[in-house]
Amino acid sequence: MVNGVINAEVTAPVATTSQLGIVKPDGTTITIVNGVISSVGGGSTGANPTATAGATAVNGVATTFMRSDGAPAVQTANTSTLGLVKPDGTTITIASGVISAVQQTLPVGANPTATAGATAINGSAATFMRSDGAPAVQTANTSTLGLVKPDGTTITIASGVISGAAAANPTATASNTAVNGVATTFMRSDAAPAVQLATTSVFGLVKPDGTTITISGGVISSTGGASGANPTATASNTAVNGVATTFMRSDAAPAVQLGSASVFGLVKVDGTTITASGGVISSTGGASGANPTATASNTAVNGVATTFMRSDAAPAVQLATTGVFGLVKPDGTTITIAGGVISAANGFTPTSFLATFGSASSALTGDATEATVIFPSTDTNVGSNYSVSTGAFTAPATGVYTFTTSLELNALTSSHTSFWCQFFKSTTDRFYIADGNPFAMSRGGIFTVHGSCTMSLNSGDTVSVHITVSNGTKVVTMGGGSSTSGRRSFFSGVRNS
Repeated sequence: MVNGVINAEVTAPVATTSQLGIVKPDGTTITIVNGVISSVGGGSTGANPTATAGATAVNGVATTFMRSDGAPAVQTANTSTLGLVKPDGTTITIASGVISAVQQTLPVGANPTATAGATAINGSAATFMRSDGAPAVQTANTSTLGLVKPDGTTITIASGVISGAAAANPTATASNTAVNGVATTFMRSDAAPAVQLATTSVFGLVKPDGTTITISGGVISSTGGASGANPTATASNTAVNGVATTFMRSDAAPAVQLGSASVFGLVKVDGTTITASGGVISSTGGASGANPTATASNTAVNGVATTFMRSDAAPAVQLATTGVFGLVKPDGTTITIAGGVISAANGFTPTSFLATFGSASSALTGDATEATVIFPSTDTNVGSNYSVSTGAFTAPATGVYTFTTSLELNALTSSHTSFWCQFFKSTTDRFYIADGNPFAMSRGGIFTVHGSCTMSLNSGDTVSVHITVSNGTKVVTMGGGSSTSGRRSFFSGVRNS
């Protein structure tokens, strides 16, 4: 270079589609005059830009070119899009193309307080983490992801590389059942456990023998095996278990045994006493019909006749007597019948009951309370006319009835100086059993009262036992008892007529 002039020759590279360099017009599509190049003939026309410039290139397809005095619009920036911005003149200002953030009060620095783990922690503090600070990372355990360090025994570390258990060759044998291992070594990546061999009772590896079973292209085929044979067993109502190694041909069928008087099997009609038509057999002869000769009773009659009873016949049934089961009919006087139901026209339906206390009752009286004695269980209740829930007997029919009761009064005190016990008939008629000073008649506060009464009842009338003990407190109970220890309190009744 002399006085700023370069005298050395420089050879420039020739331009290609991938390299900058010197070019020359072809004189046909591009010409040059006085250093000015021009595109000869037609070509694209100028047009205004239609695409918007942004952070990503827009590949165009238009056949027009952008005029040299045109320029595409550049997209405006937002929180999710890169683009043009302008300062607001308040928090950000601009002067001679230089933007500046107006000084504001910034949050103060603070040390981290959250612990980093597998899940993000959204913070709410108004402070920022200092650039030389870092949050603690949680320590890992069996249920939490976190920092770990090798124990130096089962896991070691060297130059940042951790290593675990030592490698070893497989010792277990694989099968259709998982083998749970206890070894502290791992299987090498180029190793594989042995797979057990198959037997008739064990799943495992097999290989074709090349004779009865062959393999080609991974497909196995049976080249031998059992051969076809004709059936040799006879079919019957009992299965025949075979042992042959041959199979029955698909166009064969075993013989079926012939039937006899003792053997199930094939039969054919004789064409005389039994005929067949369309697979349906019919009896054309055989036993003849006859009228019944035996008499039916509660004991079966075994017959020996070779005739059969006609479908419109029926044997006679023997008549009943005092010692023989048989047919009966009501006399219409003492026994009547209506709609197939027989009734005793005279006499009555028996009914009786015996109700008791299995254990002592709760406190019933003592303070002048009039108590209905409800016996909670029954030894006898013919007709189910006594109610264990109400303590009342309901007459099933009009008649004469006898009732008996025995009550053991317990827990009597000297203040209990008056009592009465009665049969109540439909809560209107009262029949006294006893009254007086119960404590004076008691022995150690225990007094037993007995009574019975025979009365006429209409159907639906009720009878119950009532008792009142006065002038004391309500502590008096009725004694209970079992069949072995003795019934201390009971109520019974029976229909007489």
